[in-house]
Amino acid sequence: MGYRTAQRGFKTAKILSNGKYIEGVGGGVCQSSTTLFNALVLADIKITKLCQHSSKSSYIEPSFDAMVNSGSSDLAFVNNTESSLFFAAGCINGRAKVEIYGVANEYKIVRRSVIKERTPYKTHTIQDNEGKYSNKVFYSDQKYVLQHGSEGLKSEGYLDYYKNGTLAFSRLYRTNEYRPIDRVEVVGINKRPKEPDIIPQIPITAD
Repeated sequence: MGYRTAQRGFKTAKILSNGKYIEGVGGGVCQSSTTLFNALVLADIKITKLCQHSSKSSYIEPSFDAMVNSGSSDLAFVNNTESSLFFAAGCINGRAKVEIYGVANEYKIVRRSVIKERTPYKTHTIQDNEGKYSNKVFYSDQKYVLQHGSEGLKSEGYLDYYKNGTLAFSRLYRTNEYRPIDRVEVVGINKRPKEPDIIPQIPITAD
């Protein structure tokens, strides 16, 4: 894939860095590599290089993500079949899709994600002392979520091999550990003004 730069046409989007979501050039490429990886797994293609995210992804089950990063992390595979492989990739109704064509598999492969342990995320509340988020929060009783939290996980990824509709065997494919992402909320610092008391008007009638 090479380096993700604006000069090469990559756009800015959210990326995950050190447990935080930040803006980065080429954000979203991991979803493309994850889609390709899962197609390779179901096609029983040999993976030679695979990396995970530091925290779990929202778009795929735990233990079935494939993180890529310019110069450090990549996804690689070799054609271990006895025929050529043909790939078709695109986006259909907002969903990424990869299809692989080649020799038919002996087995139908089904992915299975098993969560072994959960770690709750923490919530941090900060005050908008500098007015950086005044368009979101102004008064002290207002709250805005800067970053949504995500629990940490220990997970296992299994592959179940079916033949003629019957489970032939299963194998443990991956074990992973994902760090939690803290939830961050911001609140305003200004006290909301007290609404003036409304004195009811008593109508005066004359005899």
